[in-house]
Amino acid sequence: MSNSMRKDYGVSFSSLGFLKKLQSYTNVIVALFGSPYSLTYFNDATNIIVSYEDNDPSQTITAQALFGGIKTHGQLPVTASYIYPVNKGIISFPPNRLKYTFPEYVSMSSGSLKKIDSIALDAISDKATPGCQIFISRHGNAIYHKAFGYHTYDKKTEVKVENVYDLASITKIASTTLALMKLYDQKKISLDSNIQTYLQEFKGTNKGKLILKDILIHESGLQGWIPFYLNAMEQGFDSLFNDKQNDTFSIKTAHKLYMNKEYQDTMWKMIIDSKVRSEPKYVYSDLGFYIFQKIIERITGKSIDAYLKQNFFDRMDLKNTCFNPLNSQNKNIIIPTEDDKVFRKQVVHGYVHDPGAAMLGGVAGHAGLFSNAKELAIIGQMLLNGGEYGGEKFLKSATIEKFTSKQKNGSRRGLGFDKPSLRSENGPTSNFASFKTFGHTGFTGTCIWVDPKYDLVYVFLSNRVYPTASHNKLAKNNIRTKIQDVIYESIQN
Repeated sequence: MSNSMRKDYGVSFSSLGFLKKLQSYTNVIVALFGSPYSLTYFNDATNIIVSYEDNDPSQTITAQALFGGIKTHGQLPVTASYIYPVNKGIISFPPNRLKYTFPEYVSMSSGSLKKIDSIALDAISDKATPGCQIFISRHGNAIYHKAFGYHTYDKKTEVKVENVYDLASITKIASTTLALMKLYDQKKISLDSNIQTYLQEFKGTNKGKLILKDILIHESGLQGWIPFYLNAMEQGFDSLFNDKQNDTFSIKTAHKLYMNKEYQDTMWKMIIDSKVRSEPKYVYSDLGFYIFQKIIERITGKSIDAYLKQNFFDRMDLKNTCFNPLNSQNKNIIIPTEDDKVFRKQVVHGYVHDPGAAMLGGVAGHAGLFSNAKELAIIGQMLLNGGEYGGEKFLKSATIEKFTSKQKNGSRRGLGFDKPSLRSENGPTSNFASFKTFGHTGFTGTCIWVDPKYDLVYVFLSNRVYPTASHNKLAKNNIRTKIQDVIYESIQN
């Protein structure tokens, strides 16, 4: 546009004719990046937003306003026409969505946050991970959203903020625990009930009377995991897997690798028959979340991925958060994980890294969810908002408070959620994090931490398991917690 009245402010009759025709077919919002006096040419516009200047900040803020990210409360400083008199304007109160702004707007230091770039780049240089995404928000404002490095060490494809990562055990809180919280809200599940209340096949077993809340804090006596893939290989790989899909070999575990569907029953029986410690103590266990998946599916009558899609992901407009991303997304945006030399004999790309979850067809209660940093942060923001996001209510705030709080003395755990250490142990978070903080880490090199005291969400995603999971420089060098330290230092500064 132009600021010159002699040049009609850069408004052509052809563009006005196009807008008029377009308005006859659909709803149109005209975004005006120029002089407010040019409004005189838009008396027939049904919806219009005036941004005054055509530059990057104006375009960014206008886009956020249009999509409900920020409040609008401007008034015209001049009279452009009888339709647009001075002081005319609409005050909008958008739904509570994440919006983008500068760190100083939320009392954080841009200078301090630049240290995060160095930590991420050093981690990549040290081959702790080929690349990563980092997202930070405070008071509902995204103030840091960056991608670093490459998909793999061949440095052919740079990581973008849109790329999708395997979240690994973050699945436990971003899917399974969300579903349990919803069912708890609806009084369809009791945390004081035992497994056999919901799964009849556990009656009379050593697990039938295990209490759900004990499983959620990993103190039920369940063993940590079962190496299903090793057991399958010992039984005979060729008898259980095929490179072609048919009615028998129907469970897709990787590219051109299909498992005999009947082996899933064997896996379930192995869980039912597995040992339980006589004196339960804290042992981090995946098995409980295999069991929770079954409980959720029995109660709802839906697969856990379908239930989450319907009740959370679609309603939150999370287009990249899903199980089995190859079913809905281009392979090129998915970050690969390990070059599996033992089980699948290929680079795992678009399929879940966890072998047990892969043998369930990619959908499991303990692993299998994929997302990017922004969308995972939106889930964290919803929890921070007391169960609300984008004008919709997902969970009761009291339920979130119950699940994310420390449950007992001697344990740092919430219900499903991990929390900061008790200071006498090395924990997963920065020592600056408040005791109200909740979240989880993932084996592939991921984490999300939500701190209600500081109104803060922090997400770190990586594929540190590429090309092999055997090293863990990411954890040894405390990359995730070092970044979190900087976040808190930037607030203190």
